Amino acid sequence: NSSQSKIMREDPKMSKFNVDDFVKFYDQLSDSGLTWGDYAEQLTYLIFLKIDYEYTLKPYNKKSKIPSNYNWSKINSKAGNSLENKYKEILEKLGKQKGLIGKIFKKSQNDFKNPSTLESLIWKINAVENWVGLDIKEKGLLFETVLDNHAKTMKTDSAEFPTPLPLAKTLIKVLGIKPDKTLHDPACGTGRFLML
Repeated sequence: NSSQSKIMREDPKMSKFNVDDFVKFYDQLSDSGLTWGDYAEQLTYLIFLKIDYEYTLKPYNKKSKIPSNYNWSKINSKAGNSLENKYKEILEKLGKQKGLIGKIFKKSQNDFKNPSTLESLIWKINAVENWVGLDIKEKGLLFETVLDNHAKTMKTDSAEFPTPLPLAKTLIKVLGIKPDKTLHDPACGTGRFLML
C-alpha cells in the first residue's frame, strides 16, 4: 500500500556508492523467496535502465534505443501497484525489442513479490548520483559480490570459486593483458579481470 511504500523509501539525497549498502539490502529480501541470483538479475535490469537514462541527460545527450515510455523515468516516478505494473510492462516490452536491448531483456520478469521492496531498491539505485561516472571497478565489485554470495548459497559440488584479487593481478601481469587485447572467457565469469 501507499503508506507502507513511503516508509520504505530511501532518503532521496544523493549518496556515495557503497557495495555494502546493496549487499545489506538483500537482507530485507531474504525472507521474500528472492535468491541472490534473482537479486543479481533484477539489479542488472534496473541499473541498466538507470545508466541508459543517465546517458540521455547532460552532458552526454545521447539518443537511447529504449523507447521513452519504457525508460527509467517511467518507473522512478511511480509507487505501489502502479510501479509494479509499469515495471512488468517495461520488462515485457523491452524483451520484444530488436537488437541488443531485446537480448538483454529477453524473458525478463519481475521477481519482487512486494512493490514496496522494488520501490525501495529503485530509490537506493537513484540515490547514487552518477552511475555512468562511477568507476567501472566499483560496478564490477557490486556484481561480483552479489554473484559470489549466490555461489555460496548454492548447494553444488562444482569447482566454482571467485579468483582472489592478488592472484587475478598476478595473472594479468604474467599474461601481459592490456586494454587493446582481445580476450575470450570460456568460464563466463564476471569479467573483473578486465577492470583491474
